[in-house]
Amino acid sequence: MKRTSLTEKMVLYFLALGIGSIVITGIFSFFTARSALLERTYDQLTSLRLARQAQIETFFNDRLRETAYFAGAESTVNLTRKMVSSKIPDTSMEPEKYENVILASGYYNGFFIFDKNGRPIYKSPTVSDDFADLQSNEMQLLYEHPQKAFINDYSSTNKANNKLSCISAITINGETAAYLCLIIKPGLIDNFMLEEDPARGLGYTGETYLVGPDYLMRSQSRFIQNSVMQTRVITTPVIKALEGSEGVAQIIDYRNIEVLSSYGKATINGLKWVILAEIDYGEATASIYIIRNNIMLLTVLIGLAF
Repeated sequence: MKRTSLTEKMVLYFLALGIGSIVITGIFSFFTARSALLERTYDQLTSLRLARQAQIETFFNDRLRETAYFAGAESTVNLTRKMVSSKIPDTSMEPEKYENVILASGYYNGFFIFDKNGRPIYKSPTVSDDFADLQSNEMQLLYEHPQKAFINDYSSTNKANNKLSCISAITINGETAAYLCLIIKPGLIDNFMLEEDPARGLGYTGETYLVGPDYLMRSQSRFIQNSVMQTRVITTPVIKALEGSEGVAQIIDYRNIEVLSSYGKATINGLKWVILAEIDYGEATASIYIIRNNIMLLTVLIGLAF
């Protein structure tokens, strides 16, 4: 048996030492870089979530102010005086006078006037005939906001009234006589919540979306068509956000895909919605795994060279 010379032992020793150093340095560099990349991604997601949150809150606050304004308008008060004693919804009383003014903003499909018991006493011609009386949970909101405008959420139980709307009290002689309900056009929220351009900060797999207290989506998913009030999202970030918390997490999302998530609560009068900004873990960390693979390849090549 050939004995290993001292020179060969030294070569093997320094080779093992060199490869070991490369491996240790590579592992340390990989985990350090991955941690920094994740932190940066979370910061970007949070910034994007807060920007979208500000947009959605501004949008609804503007609608609340508009609803309160229309509810206090002389034309609305006069119409309510004429209709409040009638139990049959009417569409014949000067519809163009009210319809044109309200629809001119471009945010509404039409409107209703409900009496204090939640029964519709006036309906604009553009609204379908299947709009029913307000249910007990919707009436509870009226009692909770007797003098304030508020947003009435989609209903998962009252299918006839499954529309997003703004409601404000109509006061006559200082007392609530009825309620004005403006029906918000579907899809307006998606104008700033849904982003499909990879160059706009969310890449190919990122999205921002809204979820209600029933865990159903309130805005359109980037990946699932017709997801509003259809796609259920029961994830840890949604649960925590509904409890009032905000933060970031690495989770499995509603598509069963690993994502990085930033979550928080949207502050809108009448709504209990949460907002999330997420991106697939694979896309967010793709660059760092390329570095890891290069380090592994370099280690193998050095080993083969000797």
